[in-house]
Amino acid sequence: MGVTIMTNTSSAATNITAGVVESARAGQAPDKMTGTLPDPRTEGVDLRDSTEQLGELKHHRSELKRTMNALEAAMARPVNADPGVWLDGVRQRLQDLIDAFDNHIRVHEGPDSFHADIVRTQPHLTSHVIRLQRDHDRLRVRLMSTAELVETPITSRDLVHDIRSVGTTLLHDFARHRQRGADVVWEAFNYDVGGEH
Repeated sequence: MGVTIMTNTSSAATNITAGVVESARAGQAPDKMTGTLPDPRTEGVDLRDSTEQLGELKHHRSELKRTMNALEAAMARPVNADPGVWLDGVRQRLQDLIDAFDNHIRVHEGPDSFHADIVRTQPHLTSHVIRLQRDHDRLRVRLMSTAELVETPITSRDLVHDIRSVGTTLLHDFARHRQRGADVVWEAFNYDVGGEH
């Protein structure tokens, strides 16, 4: 059973970011009286208009966290007499994480995405959105290299150690990305999606 990586959901961060920023800025209308764009520090987003989207975001964050925890648990299990059983468990949990990450990208990238809404309504957060989307490309590369590693048959305990080491680094990178995302949501909406979610 192999691990499947979707390669077409996250292209180069600069292309994605340029599209998000351009489409978001295009939706910004200048004030009719002054001809100026709204000041993001005084034009906050009405949380009541965003409740459904934020609820969906929280659900996707929970799913991503659940798959991260499952991969961590699979890697922590003892290898015992049959390393193939351990490796199959790690592969399956890694595939679950890949699927959750693909969904995460669908929610966050593109012209009608969560990130586009933030850039459109809170342009002062554009650089933070760009960083999050660059994270997506880095995480995609790490997922691909981890997927290749778990396709290697286990012939020694060294490979188990390598898989655990690479997997732990991957999970650490995901945790940092999730924290950055939670910080941006808080900055944009004064809404906490952190904690156990």
